[in-house]
Amino acid sequence: MKKLSLAFGCLIILSSLLMSQGHTPAALDQANIFTGTNTFAHPGIFTGSSVNNTLSVFLNGYTETNPGLPVKLAPAMNAISVGGITPSDATAINITGISTRMTSNCNSSFNGDARARCNTVGGYFVVNANADGAGVWALNPIAQDIAGTRGTQVQGAELDIGINGKPDFVRGVAIIGLGPGTPPANSIGLEVTGIQKNGVPSWNRGIQVDDGSSLIHGIQIGTTAAGTASANSLPLAFARIDGGGTRHTDVSLKATIPGDMVLAAAKGRGVVVANGGMIGSGSSSNTDQNGQLTFSNSTTSDSYEFAGAYALAPICTITPLADPVGHLYISTLNTKALQLADTSTVSITVDYHCFRRN
Repeated sequence: MKKLSLAFGCLIILSSLLMSQGHTPAALDQANIFTGTNTFAHPGIFTGSSVNNTLSVFLNGYTETNPGLPVKLAPAMNAISVGGITPSDATAINITGISTRMTSNCNSSFNGDARARCNTVGGYFVVNANADGAGVWALNPIAQDIAGTRGTQVQGAELDIGINGKPDFVRGVAIIGLGPGTPPANSIGLEVTGIQKNGVPSWNRGIQVDDGSSLIHGIQIGTTAAGTASANSLPLAFARIDGGGTRHTDVSLKATIPGDMVLAAAKGRGVVVANGGMIGSGSSSNTDQNGQLTFSNSTTSDSYEFAGAYALAPICTITPLADPVGHLYISTLNTKALQLADTSTVSITVDYHCFRRN
């Protein structure tokens, strides 16, 4: 209390000095510059139903009891609280609660480490869980509109990465897991969630990679083991809920060590190619063949001769599997040619996909 009284007394003296030199208290409110080391200490109020702050910066009539919204703030103890109400006639591009502008003129590389020193950070947040069951958030931003408003622009976070030179290292967002502890079985690096109270999804697309934004891959999935050891890719799993309400993640897609793609269905289930699609390389070699055969008011389709002979008769799939009139089947299939037949005269175009036997 003595320190606070002393600080308040200093401000009164400073205000008197400024007024004696022609400065008004309004000018003092507009530009306060603290030089040297300044410490604001407060024991904190960690109980009760009020909002308590050690240091508060409020703009345009904002207070914790009158935040400019039809809401009541939850009880809190804030070391620094910033609040503001943007007036309807504002013309500034940005009205910001906290703004940092940092510039580095220092080479961070040292002794072969690219980021060994003078790493300049706009905002640095650390929170430690130091008790059993402690809940901690390093950052918890909230952006929302208010019921009844229309045409608002709501964005939870925007990370703008400017590349104007030739940097050696660029990451838009890096989620880095560290420490020697044991992560729980349900730990997640990136989670997209959001179901509104009426059951409507919040998002039209959970994750989107925009056109032209990536040079090589839109999404790249790593291997099951770090380093250079031989390893399959991590699987891309698909969740499903069966008729009994049980969730499964037993349908997956992955790459093997030699480069095969493995599409694994649930046990006892098949792989279905919908909408007349085909699975294959689409090449014109004799190892994978995709194409179409046409029935012209006939029981037999035109034939297709492979570019080269297979060592063995290939495995072929055809769609549709059956036509409305009769039953479609493979009529001629050897190491050089493919032809389809039907039990009745039809006019239809059939997709086929053939691949070599291992």
